Amino acid sequence: MKKALIFIILIFSSVAYAQNLENIKWITEIYPPSNFNDKQGVLRGYTVDILLGMWEKVGLKKGRENIDVVPWARGLAMLENDKSVCLFGMGITEERKKKYHFVGRTPGNIQALIAKKEKKFKFNSIENVNQEIKKRRIGVVRGDIGTDTFLNSGGKPELLIFVVEGSQLVKMLDDDRLDLIAFADTPTFKNMKKIGISPAKYEIVLPMLTSYWGYSFNKNVNPEILEKLQKAYDELFEQGTVMRIRNAYVNE
Repeated sequence: MKKALIFIILIFSSVAYAQNLENIKWITEIYPPSNFNDKQGVLRGYTVDILLGMWEKVGLKKGRENIDVVPWARGLAMLENDKSVCLFGMGITEERKKKYHFVGRTPGNIQALIAKKEKKFKFNSIENVNQEIKKRRIGVVRGDIGTDTFLNSGGKPELLIFVVEGSQLVKMLDDDRLDLIAFADTPTFKNMKKIGISPAKYEIVLPMLTSYWGYSFNKNVNPEILEKLQKAYDELFEQGTVMRIRNAYVNE
């Protein structure tokens, strides 16, 4: 009788886990090369492909079509209000770790201030930026880690112009509507290439932070989901799969 009861409990736990994982809403943004739509409209990127590998390991039968692309600010609102949401890839910071649970830690990009070379900016610190930039001329994506990094480094919030996505940032920078953008290096240059802007005209004028990406969850998520996905991620990392996927996209 005791063995039968244990068996029933194990079956119930397994079914409950599968149902919870099945009900997770997977969302991301357009942020090449970690997550983006290719010319055929197919969602690609290293955070996407790593997630597919994690799903395979935990037995979740889903594909790219089960991932929704939303603006970053909307994704954050969904994450904060729904325990069944996973938002990725999110830059991991100490402040964000207080608000969300994270699975995985994939090396990402350099969060930096980027400008046209012809501007000939020479900054040694954020204090230099605050002194030289007098107007609202630094572009950021609302809720992005570049925004957080600039502000946490001591940048003045009154210098910032907020936009919805990275492609909008680089267009404004190229049109001289901005002097600088606070954004990640690789997505900046990938966005430029995608819309026909030459990255050779631009440079990093002040690196601020080397970032790591993760899969973020609401604090009220079922902890068993986190445990299973983290185990799957760790196995992929130990096999070398995580870095192989990541490097293929970064070097593409």
